[in-house]
Formats: sequence, structure tokens, C-alpha cells
Amino acid sequence: MQPANARTIHSWTQGEIIEVLIRLLPQVAPLKVTGPVFPETSLAQDLDFDSLDTIEMLIAVNEEFAVTLDFEAWLEAESRRKDTPFTIRSLSLCILETLGEGDIR
Repeated sequence: MQPANARTIHSWTQGEIIEVLIRLLPQVAPLKVTGPVFPETSLAQDLDFDSLDTIEMLIAVNEEFAVTLDFEAWLEAESRRKDTPFTIRSLSLCILETLGEGDIR
């Protein structure tokens, strides 16, 4: 029997993480997330997230997944992308890598 305070270990899939991120977005920035959000939605370009929105999203992600993302590394990597940066999909890959269940592509 597990202690009452033991946290259940969950093996996340990228699809599950994307679903959680899509659920979190309207909680983080309700005035900016007014329509459908997809894996290729860009936080910066499509939702017009500013630095405060981004920090609030980081806090929500860290709490939801019980991780501490290397958010600066993600921001730096995304700023070098030739295609659309800062997407829900790319953030999900960062979370997977942090959880040790995937690699950033």
C-alpha cells in the first residue's frame, strides 16, 4: 500500500500533454484564447502571448506536470526555428524531454 502522500507516476504521451496544454491556455490567458487551439497554434504569433503570459504558462505547466522546465532553453531553441516557433506541439516536446519520455526535435 502506498503512503497517502505518494504521487502516482504517470507516463505521459505527447497527445495527452497537448490536451492538457490546450486546457490550460484559457485559464492562463482567457482574453487571448477565445477560439479553438491546435497543436500548431503559436503562443507568440497566434495568441499574442507576451512575457507575462509566457511566465504564467510556465508556472501552470510546472504545477500541472510537477516538473521544472528549462524554459529558457526552450525559448532559445524556438527563437532559432525557421518554421513557426513557440507552438503547443513544441512546448509538449519540451515537457516530454523534461519528463524523460521524449526528445525535442
